[in-house]
Amino acid sequence: MHSQQDLEQVIRSHLVAEAENLHPLPTREAVLERLTVRRQRWRMIRLGSAAAAILVLAMIGGRTVFEALRPDVAGNPGQPAAATGPLAVRVVGIGGELAGMTGTLRITDKCVFVQTTSVGRVLIAWPANSTSWDAADRSITFINRDGSVVTLRDREFITMTGGGDRKAESGISPQDWVASTDWLATPDSSCVFSAWWTPNEVRAGTE
Repeated sequence: MHSQQDLEQVIRSHLVAEAENLHPLPTREAVLERLTVRRQRWRMIRLGSAAAAILVLAMIGGRTVFEALRPDVAGNPGQPAAATGPLAVRVVGIGGELAGMTGTLRITDKCVFVQTTSVGRVLIAWPANSTSWDAADRSITFINRDGSVVTLRDREFITMTGGGDRKAESGISPQDWVASTDWLATPDSSCVFSAWWTPNEVRAGTE
């Protein structure tokens, strides 16, 4: 038979062995550090899609209209940056409208419009998430819904799908339409037009 002392020694040996296999409880600092890392990972996942969209526009060259989200030098958050040039830019995604329009693209110092034979001058309200302006080249880069990229220049004949309106059809004046639309870069007050259009597909070609 084992003595009382031998029995205590056996029990103590088992307890020591079990203790060595136990993981120590994490400290409060370790728990907070793990929570911070998880929050950062979750933020990265949520921002992933927005960052990808900006990256695509950055890869095609030129300065994108996303730069217009920054305040101007005076600190006024509502003012568009020079990155938009003469473009009128809407804070909208690419819509699913499938109406068609053709005409000659005109890029002036203050306005961008399409001159058509049917309704005259049509102001183009460019969607912010697919349009960029190249000031040096005075050209517009547009990303179509299928991912194709087109570069547009003054006096090119173009074909657009998308949607628009005019006072003769809706009764809404150009001034009221401008006032009721969310803009990243508002159309210049000197722009005169009889209709307006937001594209989701643009193709350039000869007339």
